[in-house]
Parts: sequence; C-alpha cells; structure tokens
Amino acid sequence: MRRFPCIYRGNEVCMSFWGEKMELIRNFFRYAKDFEKTYKDDDWSRLEPYLSLHAIYRVENVPFACEIEGRQAILTAIRRSCDGFDRKGTRQVGLLKEPREEASRVILYGFVEYSFPEKATLRLNAQTVAEYEEGSIRSLVDTYDEGSAEICKAWFRQNGDGLDPSYR
Repeated sequence: MRRFPCIYRGNEVCMSFWGEKMELIRNFFRYAKDFEKTYKDDDWSRLEPYLSLHAIYRVENVPFACEIEGRQAILTAIRRSCDGFDRKGTRQVGLLKEPREEASRVILYGFVEYSFPEKATLRLNAQTVAEYEEGSIRSLVDTYDEGSAEICKAWFRQNGDGLDPSYR
C-alpha cells in the first residue's frame, strides 16, 4: 500500500504536497491548518468562517457516532470531544490516499492515531467527506472503517478510564 506523507507536520499542514490541486482541496486544508491552531490555543471562533450556519457534522461506525446540526453546536461538540479525549494524549493525523475533489465535495482517506501514557495506542482509519456550498462546508462526514466500533469498544474496555471521546 502506498502511504502518503502526513498532512500534519507538527502543527503545520503540508500544503505543498498537492501542488496545483483544485480550489476546494486548498480550502479544506486551510480549514485543517486553522483547526490545528485552534486545537492548540482553543480559539474556536477561528473556524466559524469555514462552516455554513446550518452545517451538519456526522460521525459514523464508532461508539461515539453522532449527527450534529448548526455551526455553533458543531464547534461546541468537537471541542468537547477534544477536551475529553484527544488533548489527554498525543494525536497524529495523516493521509493514506491522495485527496480528491468531486463536484462540490472533498474526499480524504486517512488515519488518526492516539497515544496515552501507560495505555495501548489506538489507530483508526476513516474517510472524510466535506461538501461545500457557497464557499463554506455545509456537510462534514467522518466515516470510520467497518469494524472500528468493535476496535474502539475493546480499546476502551482496557484503556478508557478517564477518557470520553463523545461529542454530546
């Protein structure tokens, strides 16, 4: 399997990898770069311009699956998940396939890997689809690979004390 360079190098998004790609992909990676800044400094208002007012965020195939509607609700939910899980350890995010643009959608396939002191590493693969309308994300869907729910349940049984990835 061909592995693509990580889209994040430290807290920097490696935009040069794609060269002259389509505009929606560039927009998505601007969002990703600003997400990393927000993750670090907790300024969630930075992400507001990227999401439409009535955006929908959906997470599928994991025990913390959800659907959230509305820009502010989405940002509040993502912050909750980051505070309850991601920020309690180390997170690495990367691509496994080259991103592509189809009509008004950006489609990515990648991984997220979490490491916590004295706990096993958790790695999950997922497809992310961002659908744009008038320059903003109107729908963002993270679909984890089939079997991810079982992987998560087993990991949390052994390692999940004090950790809560839920969005609500």
